[in-house]
Amino acid sequence: MIGSRWMIGSRWTIGSKCSGSGFTLIEVLVSMVLVSMITLTMAFALRMTLQTWERGENEGEKLQIEITLPYLLEHQLRFLVESRSFAARGNGKGNAKTKTLKLGFFKKDNRFSFYTLYSPQGTPARGLIRVTYIYNENEKVIKIYEKIIGSQEDINDSDVSFSGSDDKIYPVALITDVDMFKLTFSPERGQGRYRANSVNFKLDITAFQENWENPLKSPPPFVHLIMAQNGRRSGREIAWLFKVGGDIY
Repeated sequence: MIGSRWMIGSRWTIGSKCSGSGFTLIEVLVSMVLVSMITLTMAFALRMTLQTWERGENEGEKLQIEITLPYLLEHQLRFLVESRSFAARGNGKGNAKTKTLKLGFFKKDNRFSFYTLYSPQGTPARGLIRVTYIYNENEKVIKIYEKIIGSQEDINDSDVSFSGSDDKIYPVALITDVDMFKLTFSPERGQGRYRANSVNFKLDITAFQENWENPLKSPPPFVHLIMAQNGRRSGREIAWLFKVGGDIY
């Protein structure tokens, strides 16, 4: 009897020590569940933070495009060049002769091209530049090309309608996620000029034409642009009106 009591007491003592210094299975399981919940919550919060940051970065890039692209086109059209004189090749005797060439202004389907003297600061292009905008509606991409014109041969080497491919020219800019890039042109100016600063000045956008296929014809007084980007303001279309050789409206 004494031994039995001693054994029972010993077991009770051992059990009491274990319960005081260790963890039960239920406590371990509850701890694992809590750690898992905290880990999942932190991972979800991190994922939401990254998505918000990426969305903000994309919106910032699209807002920058929305500002800079019309600004670039407006300045290029402001300094548009309709003709240029080049020195004709001779035998070196007498005064050098010059030849004046008509510089094309052309738009057909997805290709828009003209000549300008404007080049943004920090770019290597200087002087007379041929600018070409190509919009791929299927890929939603705008490619901008620039070619420096230093001689008559630079113009003669190019297709007058700018419809042929030029392997020597690479795009200086590539703009993606563009749902719409639509250009239209006001009717050809008549004998008089548009009085754009007049109070009674009116312009019917619906009368604008989509193409300007004769590159030797004088450029239009106004160019209208509608652009929409994927994800930017729910794809809302934004319009600009440019005066060729003038300011933006």
